[in-house]
Amino acid sequence: MESKQEKVYRFDELCPYVREVGRQKGDSWKNRKRTIYDHQFMFCFKGKAHIFIEDRYHLLSQGSLVLVPPNAAHTFY
Repeated sequence: MESKQEKVYRFDELCPYVREVGRQKGDSWKNRKRTIYDHQFMFCFKGKAHIFIEDRYHLLSQGSLVLVPPNAAHTFY
C-alpha cells in the first residue's frame, strides 16, 4: 500500500478573494517565483516593472494592466 503525503497549502495559495490592494513595491514575494490559485491583476501606476509569467518576460510601464491566470508561476520585480 502506497503512503500519500498530505499537501500543506499556505493561506496565500488558497484564498480566492482580494487579499491586497496597493503598491507591490515592498512585497515579500518580490524576486521569487510564486503560484497562486486565483487570478491576479497588476496595474502599473508609474515607472516600470518587470514580470515573468510562465517564464515569459513582460515589461510593464505606466498604464499597463496584467492578468496573471490561476496556477501560473510568476515572478515580479
